[in-house]
Amino acid sequence: MGTTVAFAARRGYYILGHLSGPTGRNAHLMYSAALYWLCGQSALLVLGLIAVILSATSNWGANVDMHIIMTVMGCCMLPLSWMATWLFWAGYVRLSGELYCPPNLTLHGVIWVIFSFVGTFLGTGVGG
Repeated sequence: MGTTVAFAARRGYYILGHLSGPTGRNAHLMYSAALYWLCGQSALLVLGLIAVILSATSNWGANVDMHIIMTVMGCCMLPLSWMATWLFWAGYVRLSGELYCPPNLTLHGVIWVIFSFVGTFLGTGVGG
């Protein structure tokens, strides 16, 4: 995402009206989603570091469990990351148009399902 933001910033793609037409709108969607992701993740990282430092150096940490802080931070990061990446990929696929060649979805779906089952089986300790 950082590379995408740097690429768009160097070329002035964040200036409204710089890119026009449907292609421009799709590019703006992709580049804006990358910027949204980067800013959101950076802000949450800074807030998390501040919370950790405050809890370690003051009495505030005695009143608030670090597990609660990290849970709240994770609950904030998850929807932000999910929405930003979906917007990014929606812009990317729309921007590439006919150049985007979807993979063999059946084969990739079967592989995904098999490895998900194996990961779930091994991850729960049932297999060992």
